[in-house]
Amino acid sequence: MKLFILLLTLGPFSTFSQEENYTMKVIYELRGAAFFYQLDNEYYSQVLVGRNGGNWAILFKLNDDEKQKYMSHGFDYFHALDKSVASNIDDYSKRAIHGALAKDASNAIKQWRKSNPL
Repeated sequence: MKLFILLLTLGPFSTFSQEENYTMKVIYELRGAAFFYQLDNEYYSQVLVGRNGGNWAILFKLNDDEKQKYMSHGFDYFHALDKSVASNIDDYSKRAIHGALAKDASNAIKQWRKSNPL
């Protein structure tokens, strides 16, 4: 009965937004080097890398070990991860994500810029 009442209370006019729960968000930025994102309970990194005069970004999902290190060390871990990607470009390139998730990351940066201008 309590659940039914709760559902009626939320109803169609609730301020609760499912979309908000499923939107990729920037959670940390290393200016000029990397963005770190959260989508639900998953974390992603987009790191700017370069080799032989070319620059590009690698977007990848944090694996369980990386996620655990972030949970233990907080944002400080992102600095170490950025350095790891820069020195192991080929390994992280194999994990690169493209397509729809890359567009979500781009939209997340646009939202981040609104409250964190350059």
